[in-house]
Amino acid sequence: MSIASPTRPGKKPHNGSSQSWGARLKRNVVAFGESQYRRLSISPLRGVPILLLFIAIGMTFFGIIMVLSASSVEQISMGLSPFSQVSRQGIFALLGFIGLGVMAFMPVRWYRRQNVLYALMVVAILVQLLTVIIGKDVNGNRNWIVLGPFQVQPSEFSKLIFAMWGSWVLIHQGNIARFPRKGLFPLLLGLGPLILFILMGHDVGTVLVYALMLLALLWFAGFSNRAMVTGLGVAVLAGAIAVFSSPNRMARVLGIFGHCEGATCDQSNAGLAALATGGFWGVGLGRSRQKYNYLPEAHNDYIFAIVGEELGLIGTLMIILLYLGLVFCCVRIMMRTADRFIALTTGAIMVWLMGQAMINIAMVTGFLPVIGIPLPLISYGGSSLITSLVAIGVLIAFARQTPLLTITDTQGNYAFAPQTDMKDEKRRRPLNEMLVRENRALQAQGDKAGWDIMVFLRNLGIGVGQSSRASQQRARNTAPRSTAPRGSHSRAQQQRPQPTSRRPAGAAERSADSRRTVSSRTAPQRGQKEQSSERRRRSEIRGEGTTPQTRTARATSSTGPQHSQLPLQQSQRKKQQAAPAPVQEERLPEGLAPLKKLRQKNRDSR
Repeated sequence: MSIASPTRPGKKPHNGSSQSWGARLKRNVVAFGESQYRRLSISPLRGVPILLLFIAIGMTFFGIIMVLSASSVEQISMGLSPFSQVSRQGIFALLGFIGLGVMAFMPVRWYRRQNVLYALMVVAILVQLLTVIIGKDVNGNRNWIVLGPFQVQPSEFSKLIFAMWGSWVLIHQGNIARFPRKGLFPLLLGLGPLILFILMGHDVGTVLVYALMLLALLWFAGFSNRAMVTGLGVAVLAGAIAVFSSPNRMARVLGIFGHCEGATCDQSNAGLAALATGGFWGVGLGRSRQKYNYLPEAHNDYIFAIVGEELGLIGTLMIILLYLGLVFCCVRIMMRTADRFIALTTGAIMVWLMGQAMINIAMVTGFLPVIGIPLPLISYGGSSLITSLVAIGVLIAFARQTPLLTITDTQGNYAFAPQTDMKDEKRRRPLNEMLVRENRALQAQGDKAGWDIMVFLRNLGIGVGQSSRASQQRARNTAPRSTAPRGSHSRAQQQRPQPTSRRPAGAAERSADSRRTVSSRTAPQRGQKEQSSERRRRSEIRGEGTTPQTRTARATSSTGPQHSQLPLQQSQRKKQQAAPAPVQEERLPEGLAPLKKLRQKNRDSR
């Protein structure tokens, strides 16, 4: 006998299982995610450019301070000024902020043009080829070109060019989810030579960043999941081949698991020692011990270890929060823009900067092998710093000029984001008009939009199963055509031997005679019927024995539908010309809703 505990009416008794708690937690998490997504999807972009500018300024000046702290001791030991590298980093930062300002206020439609993007991509490939030929080797990598007192790394500038060019290609390729080859092959035609020349310079880390950008572009553009898994498998296979083909790379990969030979793990061990020494609060700014020539590349690839040693966990978390703020701004742009080019380019830049930062941090903490990737906006290096600041300038231009998606509530009424003025709408309208024209052109083209390698191979006659079809079509076009009317037998059919019949002799002759007899009998009858019908039609038209109504109806039926519809069409045309034109409701433009009309509609709906 069991006694049930009293419960309130309408409340289910607790069964003691953890499923109800897990279900509630899952429901709360999903509800929170949906609310945040809804809030970001309708929030304005007014504060995004300001936040991006503060992130760029904060990370750049923080990086300059850390470069001074990490490089001063090494420069003094070499007999140089302790401010030699930080002064060059300051010059690079000044050039980067100039580029940021230019790109932030430049109209987006200027560098969104096909000729500009293709020209930049061709220049990037040619400069990378020139780097392989006359470039300078630095630590075993030939990816630098010497221009006077400076060394330029072209592969860093090519990242932004590839992000914009790849986005433009994908938005003009039509439905790549249905035809994955239409999205993959055009990108490989441009990216393939660039990666090949970078690999010839032995810079595998930069190739890894390009691979991440390629996957991001395809993912954001709607590439199919099966094709993405296949691409990832091919990328992993290519990476494994590159690792096993080089003893140096193999030693670096094995160093992650503690299998070190010689000085392979010295740099990674020194970086871990720096992070462990810093602890939670750090040893203090400028008091690092590992920078006294114990940690190679302390001011460049391993500057994150110096930050962790001098500023502790607080300093490293501050850097990670700044990168997350950059990702937050990029996500807001992607959710509010109506332009797919801006969405794809923003996603590629976000994956480029954040992915490169994650690889660098994982390399310093021992989760990835040492592959020589700098920390964006913080590590020493002019090419990386200038390119990163210019990319942030592009993001600021997107946030200021992108057409915004039209917002509707649950009842279907148009709404508008708060804190949006008419000046903001006026700045976004030119790009919106360009977007509307492009969308209409792409919709008119349908599946034929863009470049397709299968169509290219079919035109060459070397596609799979296309050569035989092309030859058959060519033979069908060159074959002599018969001049006989439609429905009659052609000359080949007339010359074709007829199958023999098993009927007795004389049967065919009797059937032919009977057909001639029937035709001779029915010919006068058909002639008499035609003459009588013609005579009856003429008498009816003259009005003999008929009423005006029957005469009109029979004349209409005898003259056919084409002649009878002419007076009706003329009368309808006259009525349409005389009637006033109907007043058409002015439709909202695609991608951008006029704020005045939206406010009026909201007032009417209330």
